[in-house]
Amino acid sequence: MSYLLLLIVLSAVTYRVGRFAILDTLIDEPRNWVLSWLEMRPTRFWSKVHDLLGCPFCITIWIAAGAVAITDIWFASVPMPVWTWLAVATGALVFWAVIDSE
Repeated sequence: MSYLLLLIVLSAVTYRVGRFAILDTLIDEPRNWVLSWLEMRPTRFWSKVHDLLGCPFCITIWIAAGAVAITDIWFASVPMPVWTWLAVATGALVFWAVIDSE
């Protein structure tokens, strides 16, 4: 698989997983439960976790890291994994901007 195609596919996967985690209605109840549970935790750490789970920019970077790591370990060797990770996160944010723009 060409490197450009790999970046596009991983960016699309990252976008879709992030959108599912933040916006899709299929997991509304569990997501709302987790977010309300986190709101009851007054510490700075839990506040940051709460922010992470509601922000497309925040969660995309971590989903991209997981997507690149899984691809590198189980499917194909990823050249320059750190740069690939950042490129995939950026590509996913482009998907967010184009598809979910208001």
